[in-house]
Amino acid sequence: WSHKFMGGLRNDIRRRLVKHWKSDYTDAFTKENFAVIAPSILFLFFACYAPALAFGALFDIATEGNIGIFEMVLSTAICGVIYAVFSGQPMTIMGATGPELAYTIVFYNI
Repeated sequence: WSHKFMGGLRNDIRRRLVKHWKSDYTDAFTKENFAVIAPSILFLFFACYAPALAFGALFDIATEGNIGIFEMVLSTAICGVIYAVFSGQPMTIMGATGPELAYTIVFYNI
């Protein structure tokens, strides 16, 4: 307890930012780690792309073409990059979900 507003978070950021956060992104591109990182990148590409295609097709049908595959792939890519940069977790899978689809369909039909 630091007795300051968000003091613990600020201390944690000061303590870890330079030492760990930068290495989370730079260590992936070393020669020793390429054999592990390349399959992971391909897996995540298809793990994010397949649901974006599937949900994009469902959104296209449900919204009569107003939201489709292109918008779903683009939003998944943009949100994934932003989340990976700011969360420090570049391996997190982002994408559409069933409840989001249901909410969008109900909201669109109103």
